[in-house]
Amino acid sequence: MGGPLKQHRALSHYLKKTMLRSPLQLSNFRWLWFGQTFIFSASQFWFVALTWLVLQKTGSGITLGTVLMATAIPRGLLILLPDN
Repeated sequence: MGGPLKQHRALSHYLKKTMLRSPLQLSNFRWLWFGQTFIFSASQFWFVALTWLVLQKTGSGITLGTVLMATAIPRGLLILLPDN
């Protein structure tokens, strides 16, 4: 007796404990968020360092454009691939 009601209460308790909390309170999500933030920041620093290095070494806007195009083309092509 009371099977469905008991299951409903258990589900409600589970949702309150896990799903309805702030995502940063969940350890796995917090690690994912920090990792993604770190990787994104590192890639932005790499982009700035690359452009600075090319301009320091060559001083040429054409060379800088070529290097930036060479980094953008693979990104553009890979973004078109389906996500499996």
